[in-house]
Amino acid sequence: LAERFVDLVDALLMYAGGPHEKMSLVSIDHLVTLSTFLADESFATPLVRRRSHVNTTGGIDKNQELELWWPILLGLSRSIGDPRKQVRLKCLVTLLGIVNQHFFPPESSGSDEDTKKPRFGNVQTMQLVFRGILNPVLSHAEMDAQIGPSPPLPEDFERFTTKAPAPVAKEQRNTTWLETTFEHFMDGCIALCMRSMEVFKDESLVEEVFAMLNSCLQSDSGALAVRGLRRLQMFVTDDLSESLVTDDTWATVCHMLRRCLAVRGLPQLPTESQVNGSNQQDEAPKGESAGDKDENLVTEAITEFVAEERVLADRRYIGSNATLIIGNMLSNAKTSEVMGLRWRVFLTAGLGEAVTEWEEAGALLAKNVADPQDASPPSYIENAIYGRKWISKLVLQLTAMKDVMLSFESDVDPTPTIASAQTLIGDQIHSLLTLFMTREAALSSHVGSTAKPSWEASQQTRVIKLVLELIASLDAMEDEQLYLLSWLSPMLESCAESKNETVRKKVGKLLQRLRSTTAGA
Repeated sequence: LAERFVDLVDALLMYAGGPHEKMSLVSIDHLVTLSTFLADESFATPLVRRRSHVNTTGGIDKNQELELWWPILLGLSRSIGDPRKQVRLKCLVTLLGIVNQHFFPPESSGSDEDTKKPRFGNVQTMQLVFRGILNPVLSHAEMDAQIGPSPPLPEDFERFTTKAPAPVAKEQRNTTWLETTFEHFMDGCIALCMRSMEVFKDESLVEEVFAMLNSCLQSDSGALAVRGLRRLQMFVTDDLSESLVTDDTWATVCHMLRRCLAVRGLPQLPTESQVNGSNQQDEAPKGESAGDKDENLVTEAITEFVAEERVLADRRYIGSNATLIIGNMLSNAKTSEVMGLRWRVFLTAGLGEAVTEWEEAGALLAKNVADPQDASPPSYIENAIYGRKWISKLVLQLTAMKDVMLSFESDVDPTPTIASAQTLIGDQIHSLLTLFMTREAALSSHVGSTAKPSWEASQQTRVIKLVLELIASLDAMEDEQLYLLSWLSPMLESCAESKNETVRKKVGKLLQRLRSTTAGA
């Protein structure tokens, strides 16, 4: 056994991946036996064929001993991707059990300090286990993600341009890796992280967990990214204690969330001024104008974007779920207080930028892709409306903060964070009102058309509702608070010319209140 240890491990792993499930399960049990043998100091440590290191005391070098563990751990890690549910779950339980048993000190307390130490377990070894053994397990998550159920959407998410997919057949439920294994795997990894902090008094593994979750968020699979998002929220708000969630932690989390909101490959279309400038300054090849060259580049970029969207369409599930998590975290008084105003503004501003990108992407796809006949992921326009719902709530929460609002009238220059919050309030309200008026003007040219309602009309219906809700919330404020928002009057006056009678009346009433509060002051 000492001479053929690695060969025996390889043989057992071969049987574990074989076609006979019972033999596979028995082979995994034998791997546990080998790990017990390897950890038993009463037996001589097996030799590694390639080299044999002997330390100054005549024993086996600990690096060589760790090298003997690696085939077992790595083999189990790969076997967690087995298509058979029972085999992969047993491999997962076995892998986590071996790490817990042999890479941490024994739980029993004794007077001899040496007995409390594992043979070679320490934070550095655990980092190697996370990076080389546990993190690669996530590659199995994408192998059958396409045949499982579609990722969930927030309960208050509204589809108005797409159809929801049909439910997965009963016999296909709870069969994919994501459904049966992902949560157990992440629970085990986080448990290792928490135990490591308790035993080794070191928080290094927190960064390893964040790295694993970030790989989920950046995956091409929307289903994996959505699960990663929800697990990220649980890790920060439930698993980690408040003392461990520092400003650096929030920086990591907030940047991860903002990256989830971005639209991959969205082409940057040149403005009219840029196109005109290009025509005047650039020298195009003979027979081709500079404008034609730019137009070809734009067309190519749009074609690539549309093609990528067809392949990775289920990533559109990520935007609404990321929005929900951001909204829930910022709406939770305890979490928001711990996070601080700086990161609240950072996330809200990021959501505002994302909504603008979603609207651009939605308009681009609407012009270049035929209307979907079958069920499809949510559209960017639907994500944008959902994002604007939350932005309105978050902006109103900022207006309820005394530090932010009182600075509007203070003679002292506000701090950069408060100044950013004040700018954010104005920008997002202006963005919603501008969208409302722009879309209304565009739709007015189609009045009397017999064509079916366009996505713009469906979008405008929801935008009108958001505008009315915003105006109602502003009108419900006390005079003292509304007075501090008197600078909104020019923005609101643009809506007083709206063709929507309800909007005109509500805006007129609010403007009258704003003028009276300003005059009274």
